[in-house]
Order: sequence, then C-alpha cells, then structure tokens
Amino acid sequence: MSITDFCPKCRQLLVPQRKKDSIYLVCRVCGFKRKVSDKKSYKLKQVINEQKRRKTRVISETREAPVEGEEAILEDYYKSSLEYLAETEEGEED
Repeated sequence: MSITDFCPKCRQLLVPQRKKDSIYLVCRVCGFKRKVSDKKSYKLKQVINEQKRRKTRVISETREAPVEGEEAILEDYYKSSLEYLAETEEGEED
C-alpha cells in the first residue's frame, strides 16, 4: 500500500474515512471504497482553523427592575387567558 492511493475506476485520490471501528479509503467522485488492511498507515485528523476555534458568543440577559404593579397585571392577564380557554373548550364540546 502506498502513501497515496487512487481509485481504480476513475483514478481520483482515495481519502481515508472512519466508519464505526474500521477505516476505509473512499473515492469522493464515484463512491468506490476499500477497507484499509493496515490501520497504522493512516491517521485521521481534523484541522480547525484559528477563526473557528476562537469564535465565542457571549449571551447575557439584563432584567430591569419590575414596574410597580407589574405582578398584578400579569396575574390578571393569566386569569383572563385561562377563563378564555375554558370558554372556548366549552363551546367546542357543544
């Protein structure tokens, strides 16, 4: 086995690919694949460029002080929503 292998069908470069516990040489053009007999000859490695590695998102949520009476307003809204849902369910049963 040489360092670079080529597809016997279309003569394109075969690329190593891991499937479960085995490594296969796969042609990206025609789909030909062959199981690698010597796993030590190929080492799969993924390179991540610096820009992707350093990309960080900072998410923060700021909550302003509650408005006076906000809790009462929300409670009234919740109760009226429940009443509306109960009325629509009664209408559907009839």
